[in-house]
Amino acid sequence: MSRQFVAANLLATLLILLESAPASAEFTNSYSYTQENKDSMGGTVPYSDSGSSMSANFVEVTKTPTNSTLKFDAISNESSDAAATFSMGSRAGIDAVINAPANAMLEQFEKLTSQASAVTMVSDTVEVTGLPNGTTGFILFDWTLTGNSTLSAAESSGNAVLINGISAKTTLSVTVAPEAPFMEEYELTPSVLGLNNSSTTNSFSAPPGSIILPVAFTAGSTVDVDFLLKTEAFMNIDPVDPLGFQFDADVSAQYESTAVLNGVLLIDDDNNPLVGGVSSTIGKGAYNNVTAVPEPSPFLCGIVLSGIAAIGSLIRRRIA
Repeated sequence: MSRQFVAANLLATLLILLESAPASAEFTNSYSYTQENKDSMGGTVPYSDSGSSMSANFVEVTKTPTNSTLKFDAISNESSDAAATFSMGSRAGIDAVINAPANAMLEQFEKLTSQASAVTMVSDTVEVTGLPNGTTGFILFDWTLTGNSTLSAAESSGNAVLINGISAKTTLSVTVAPEAPFMEEYELTPSVLGLNNSSTTNSFSAPPGSIILPVAFTAGSTVDVDFLLKTEAFMNIDPVDPLGFQFDADVSAQYESTAVLNGVLLIDDDNNPLVGGVSSTIGKGAYNNVTAVPEPSPFLCGIVLSGIAAIGSLIRRRIA
């Protein structure tokens, strides 16, 4: 047997294994900021930067434009790629410390716009089993989501800051091209202009049955699905009077542990349960069946407020 023959067979086997192996998760982590200062003559002094990474852990980046220190973190992960134990997580945060001098002859801080984002996406090609070809209906993907979002702002001197430009958002979605994604979106924002030492913390857990992502199916045909968990942090700071302005703000959306797929339920076009299964056709295995998905229960929220002017609101949006 020739070496060329053996090498060719090994290469062919490797290609087959690669084609049949489960698709790995895709990660996109990024940050960006734009800060504007003023010089002693009133001219604009701009600072800006951005960066991104496709690796799972893009932990921390620190930037130090004049008069501020900005820290960004973005982490995305996938705990399991198997359909039966599928889970993923992400976290994004920004910490800004601003110390603007009181001397008008020195370069002054004017305003800041910044954001951080962490995305985990896992793709699969699924097929409904155990039903006659041509049967139509919906696969209901039942998720559990746990995490917390925090906002804080402390102003040691200077005038009030518009902290309603600080927010944290989390999106869990499923997309079947070319349709628009079906999303569950949760956002924490302060609802007042911020004053000294304000903070808002939200910790919550979505139990089984409260996050349902539906995908239409036709038995006998496969469906390509993309599951995505995205966390975002935003911080826009615009002081009324930047002279002698000192401010420390932090925003974080922490969902790295985690979004968990509990299982699937099949229903027909009239919302009646169907007896069948859902399997991956690219090597992820079979999805767990859940016997029933309850009506979406209220999102369990625990709002903790501290600070005399701190008021937080949790917004849940369902976008179909």
